[in-house]
Amino acid sequence: MPAPSEYTEGELRMFPIIISLKVPFGSQERIFAADMVYKTDFLIMKKLIVEVDGDSHESISRSTKDEQRDKILKDLGYPTVRFTDEETWETETCAEKIQAEIEHLPKVSGCFYSNQPHHHVPMMNRIWCRSARKYM
Repeated sequence: MPAPSEYTEGELRMFPIIISLKVPFGSQERIFAADMVYKTDFLIMKKLIVEVDGDSHESISRSTKDEQRDKILKDLGYPTVRFTDEETWETETCAEKIQAEIEHLPKVSGCFYSNQPHHHVPMMNRIWCRSARKYM
């Protein structure tokens, strides 16, 4: 996991919000797709991307890039929920919005989440799939 100094203030405020949801998550995870690598602020349950956007995301060109990125990742099965730095002060609203998105994620039959840390992904919990008899 990166050092706290590598996170924005908004990202640091998002940690306790996500922790309060009691779901497995990772921070600054990478998603590999074709010839691109997409870094996420947070990846929840290995499927939902949570981004905290600072001032640099307010420009039209950056906003357009974010929309394109979100569409590509959604097509790959990774929906994205975005918050501004200011919105992270509203902890209950953020938690409710993330929880609502989690409820729309596809369920994996026969699998449950383990509280054992994933062996090569910081802070990411492993998913034990009974039908496959392996961690995913």
